[in-house]
Amino acid sequence: MNDPLLLELRGIGISFGYSKVLDRIDLDLRKGEIHAVVGEHGAGKSSMARIIAGVLKPDSGDILWEGKPLPPLTIRMATRLGIELVSQETELFQHQTVAENLFCNRKEVFPRFFYDPHRIHVEADRYLASMHSTIRAHATMKSLSYPERVFVDILRHLRSKPRLLILDESLEKLTAADFLCVREALHLLTAAGSSILFITHRIEDIYELAQRVTIIREGKRLITDEVSKIDTVSLIKLAYTQVAASSKTSDINREFYQFLKFNEAILERLPLNLIVVDRRQVIKLMNHNAVAFFGSGYRSRQDEPFDRLFGEGNEAVRAQVFQALKEHRSDIFYNASLTFVDSKRTIDIVINPILDGNAYIGSMIIMNDRTEQEKLLRRMAVSEKLASIGLLSAGVAHEINNPLETIYNYVDLLKLRIRDEAMSETLVRLEEEVASIEHIVGNLIAFSEDRALEVENVDLVELVDTLVSLVLPNARKRGVELETVGTGASIAVVGNRTEMKQVVLNLVKNALDAMPDGGLLRIGLAAERIDSSDWAVLRVEDSGHGFPEESKDNIFIPFFSTKSQSEGHMGLGLSIIYGSVARLGGSIVAENLSPMGCRFTVRIPMKRDNGEKPPLPL
Repeated sequence: MNDPLLLELRGIGISFGYSKVLDRIDLDLRKGEIHAVVGEHGAGKSSMARIIAGVLKPDSGDILWEGKPLPPLTIRMATRLGIELVSQETELFQHQTVAENLFCNRKEVFPRFFYDPHRIHVEADRYLASMHSTIRAHATMKSLSYPERVFVDILRHLRSKPRLLILDESLEKLTAADFLCVREALHLLTAAGSSILFITHRIEDIYELAQRVTIIREGKRLITDEVSKIDTVSLIKLAYTQVAASSKTSDINREFYQFLKFNEAILERLPLNLIVVDRRQVIKLMNHNAVAFFGSGYRSRQDEPFDRLFGEGNEAVRAQVFQALKEHRSDIFYNASLTFVDSKRTIDIVINPILDGNAYIGSMIIMNDRTEQEKLLRRMAVSEKLASIGLLSAGVAHEINNPLETIYNYVDLLKLRIRDEAMSETLVRLEEEVASIEHIVGNLIAFSEDRALEVENVDLVELVDTLVSLVLPNARKRGVELETVGTGASIAVVGNRTEMKQVVLNLVKNALDAMPDGGLLRIGLAAERIDSSDWAVLRVEDSGHGFPEESKDNIFIPFFSTKSQSEGHMGLGLSIIYGSVARLGGSIVAENLSPMGCRFTVRIPMKRDNGEKPPLPL
């Protein structure tokens, strides 16, 4: 930087009795610069600030202002030069109002001997509002909290737009919101050509605000350099004697490094999708699970804006999350829906701000993927409905069977006694209708009973091939092209052959019914390994009209059907399939395809042979 110098200290020294506080200190401050001074307690930082503000007179050395030597400064001289000091002890009148403290000794508000109380309170309210403060001008100072009193003290000095503002360990006493207001005001002040000298112990503020930093140790200037050229660990080592003077500095470095790596390893391996962003909402950490959740390509997103994680279709979720980040608040968003290229995920989003003292430095975002849990809850809800309806169906079916048997007997008796041909035809039709009722009751019993069926080893490939040859003529007659995928190798499961045949036939029949004008029916078989278990997977896809998305959770419920009841569809087929698959320890999932069609995916545990590996997925 080539900015001209505003202030120079050359060989400044001061002692209190036999204690040497500053020993030939040199310091230069550029115009328009924010300059940090750091060091441990007792290093002489505050004494240097008070010398610059004219409160203390140095024993030796020179002070230059814009390149010209100054006589020993007094408070009056420093004020005329535009030097303001916010000291560690707030110099405020506790029994006076905020307005009176803000404008104490300010001639622009008190141009004459008398002053107008109404005027200063109106002016104070206007000024406080411009600084985004909620403090009332009429409030007395003693009614404010300590951080609020420090804030008022800083505002009092900022309002005069000093050429040099010295902040002696005051920024760390502010609340997070007030710190942001002061930070903005400091940047505006330096943009107008003023300079800031702030003394701090909070390392984060140095990297947040300052362009240069001076380190003082034991009354001596150790180093002055650009902040960007000094890393945090080196700054701590240089500024604090306890670390620098240790004979085991290498051990400290090693332990510090190991501690950082230990914490990093914990965050990386947390069983949560964890993302850490800084105050500018730039990604600083994506742990292993978060990268896996968003895709491996997102590893390169570190140090990029957080909003780039949200693709199209996620505008509502993004707006909610960014509002919470902007306001630096904790929040939880339950059951948020995230759309990816090939899927939708249901997640809970937890946001927590990260604070350094009162200063906001970033946020931690945890995304808990609840997609599988939601699927499980839906399956449990369906199972509970089926169990309830099953109990009801069983009772109804058994009660209907008794009078049904009586009706059958009377019909047979009438057929033997009546010789009238017209009446005989009526009795035949009546018998057909009774048979239809018996068939429905039989389905209800099959659905509701937990029957112990004989099981055997069933080769699904052979079973599907046999059934395909049976339905192929019917499919061709309907104008449906039937295609089989991956039915080469044997896929063995343990179950009841008849029941499994009914599962496949019902799915194929539903698919054919969904394509009255022809289409494509694809039947696929594969062996898949999921969570160290081997599964036989049957997929039945059609190019028909699919089912209404809002009906997805009801299609396995008895008597629910998207088909016309006049066509004789009772809505029991999928319910029976669901029960059969559940008895086999498997699962069934229905999904609509884009742009048209539907897919049913059935997973059944494979037969386990000793040491034999399942066939590869097809």
